[in-house]
Amino acid sequence: FYFVNYSVAYAFAVPLTLFLLYLLLVASGTNILIQNYLHFLRKRLAKTVDEVLAGNKAPVLYLRSFLDDKVAAKREVTLLTEEEELNKAFDHIGPMIAIGRPGETLPEVGAARAYFTDDKWQAAVHHYMDISRLIVLRAGLSQGLIWEIQNSIQRLDPSKLILLIPFKKEAYNQFRDSVQSLFPKP
Repeated sequence: FYFVNYSVAYAFAVPLTLFLLYLLLVASGTNILIQNYLHFLRKRLAKTVDEVLAGNKAPVLYLRSFLDDKVAAKREVTLLTEEEELNKAFDHIGPMIAIGRPGETLPEVGAARAYFTDDKWQAAVHHYMDISRLIVLRAGLSQGLIWEIQNSIQRLDPSKLILLIPFKKEAYNQFRDSVQSLFPKP
């Protein structure tokens, strides 16, 4: 009799457990789909630099290598990307703006984007440096970013520049070696 009851309980427990695991997987998959859809909607509804600057508040200019956009666009624990977290952190200082990567179909979420041709982006960066309250520079190694670092150092009061160093030690050392000569002090 004990053996029969155990078999009956086991016969119900296994399918019930499998069903609960199935529900968990479906819920998890649905959650991921919903998160991805919400992220897509945030990209579709992203403001442009012109819309942000219409508020007449001095912006925060976010300079970074386009190569790092994918890294900064990853979502970890929260629904927010690294760039959205930065935007949120500096929002009390001013709206965050950035130059958009040429050819991107939708802007990454976070900083409002403005797009320029290859012959106009440097003048736009100079203009945005002049009107910005603060410049946040995410360390990287692309040639465009090295130009932005050099111009930031030459044009800006050092108190207006924040370097964001998202690297591990080895990558930081590579970055430091690449730009050290640009700074007035090592």
